[in-house]
Amino acid sequence: MNIRSTLLTLACTASLMAGSGQESAKVAIGPVAFQTYAEGTYFHISTRVTYAELSTQTPAMAAALAKTLKEAGIPTFGPLLIIQRGASEDRGKPFDQEVGILVPKGTKAFGEAKVRDLSPFPCATSVTSGDFAGEGAHAAFMTLFKAAGERGRIPTGEIREMLLFWEGQGSANNLMQVQIGLR
Repeated sequence: MNIRSTLLTLACTASLMAGSGQESAKVAIGPVAFQTYAEGTYFHISTRVTYAELSTQTPAMAAALAKTLKEAGIPTFGPLLIIQRGASEDRGKPFDQEVGILVPKGTKAFGEAKVRDLSPFPCATSVTSGDFAGEGAHAAFMTLFKAAGERGRIPTGEIREMLLFWEGQGSANNLMQVQIGLR
């Protein structure tokens, strides 16, 4: 993925996370799969957020990441990857969020962006389409938690979202892969 594609992806994510303030369009949730994602090198911006802050913090993080990638001229692999740890049903409780993208091994930190190695990630995952804001996201993640519970798998507290395609707020064509880490 080149910088131009990366910037487009990041701009789309900013729009996605900003939300429309209206009720979410229907989200189609694909079948749940259990798999382990390979390791990789992750270039990211990180902060602590609450659910209420996501609509402002995530676009700001994506914009900062896009600027840093452009300034550093760093090649990227794949879609934007948002990683959250420690999120709970308590909407006022802060949790860790990273907004980033996979990069070549050996890439160095630049500006406020950090680099870390991602370990293999066993997870329950599903591809969703539609407006992912609000209740759409909740429904997608609850589907994964339910499927994991039915298999006796225990969530690790880490969730990931990969933005695969973004057409605009409320579009039935938006495509996102959601994942919950499992033990």
